[in-house]
Amino acid sequence: MDDDTLNQLQEALALSPDNAPLRRQIAKAMIRKGRHAEAEAMLRAGIAQGSGARLLEPALAEAFALQGKVSEALVILEQHANRSDVTGETLMLLCRTLLRNGDHDRARTAYRRAIDLDDKLADDDLADELGVDDTPDTPFGADDDVDELGRVRQSNQPHSAGLPIEMEKPGVDFNHVGGMDAVKDDIRVKIIEPIQHAEMYKAYGKA
Repeated sequence: MDDDTLNQLQEALALSPDNAPLRRQIAKAMIRKGRHAEAEAMLRAGIAQGSGARLLEPALAEAFALQGKVSEALVILEQHANRSDVTGETLMLLCRTLLRNGDHDRARTAYRRAIDLDDKLADDDLADELGVDDTPDTPFGADDDVDELGRVRQSNQPHSAGLPIEMEKPGVDFNHVGGMDAVKDDIRVKIIEPIQHAEMYKAYGKA
């Protein structure tokens, strides 16, 4: 946002000082321009007159944090973190502020909560610094391969020792397959029955 547009918005706010969304928009533009103290003053004025405190407070916390006023920022952010309508953006700001304050454990929790609400907020560098693995879980093992039809090919790598492998038994038999009676009879005679009655087939000299 250029300075002319910002000035025009400030003039509009002077005519409608209770417009909390407009006040927040102006303050965020000031923050992006590095005018943190001005943003703080504007947000404080809006909160003092009772116009949209819940909307303005997270932006005020951001202005505080960028000026090194970490304690003031945390007071606001921790209150908002306990609300049911907290946003991922607010939790991410809490994460960064806690990290700046040296509280890695709580910063890690805030980060996880933030990306649970909005996975677009995921930050690889921040996750590495926190020691958080934010890679989405997959339904298959990391070493499994998938063919062009989306079927999983079993990996050549051995499964980890001690981990049980569960295999689901198919619930389909010949009764579910329509037609092809001659084929099914051939399979039954040559494959299924010799396996089920191996001793009898062996007694008659059939493999």
